Amino acid sequence: MESSPPEICHKIFTEACLDDGSTARSLSLVSKYIHEASNPTRFQNIALRGYKQITAFAGILERTPPHLRRVCHLFI
Repeated sequence: MESSPPEICHKIFTEACLDDGSTARSLSLVSKYIHEASNPTRFQNIALRGYKQITAFAGILERTPPHLRRVCHLFI
């Protein structure tokens, strides 16, 4: 996968990360390259259950650079 262009990886991750965010979290644990390549799609779809998850996610967004805060679908 490291030999694939980042643009191809981005397209794959965009299609793969259409669930509640668990696929993006799993992808980020595979390798450093996959972690970096999946960054733009990490917050594509988010499902939050309860106050603790909402406040934790707010903290994560505050520590995330603005160009990586691309939330398309937010389920609360």
